[in-house]
Amino acid sequence: MSNNNQRLVQPEIPRTIRLGFVGDCSNIPSTTSLMKFYYDSFTLSVGRGITGVFICDGKRVGQVLEGDESTMDEIWSAIAKDGRYKKINIFEKKLSNIRLYDSWNLHVKDGLIMTLLYPQCYGIVNEINADSTEEILGIMHSYSVLVESHSHA
Repeated sequence: MSNNNQRLVQPEIPRTIRLGFVGDCSNIPSTTSLMKFYYDSFTLSVGRGITGVFICDGKRVGQVLEGDESTMDEIWSAIAKDGRYKKINIFEKKLSNIRLYDSWNLHVKDGLIMTLLYPQCYGIVNEINADSTEEILGIMHSYSVLVESHSHA
């Protein structure tokens, strides 16, 4: 007869890290170079349990990434070494019990061009206009400045 007082063994759940940052691009890329930047973000994240968003207007770049701790460490290491990023400001890095994103998304001003160049990205590309791109990146930048000013207070 089984003992009803035995504890059920809970599988170990990987710790989910949310990382948000905004930065400047080291060079203003051509349209095809910008699409390659998006694609590289996609390949770094796809199939690794990463959720979040990548957005870039050629001058500024912003990302929010969610994933298990070891994968996030690997991705952050790759981002930190990537010469296309300059002056990165982290506005959020914390453990989270929930994910804000249900998938990986690329917010692209030229979504049609992106899917023509990289059809494997079809389904994760969200077309966004230039004004919205600028506004989202501006909000990310303002938030990063606010977070930085509070950390020095």
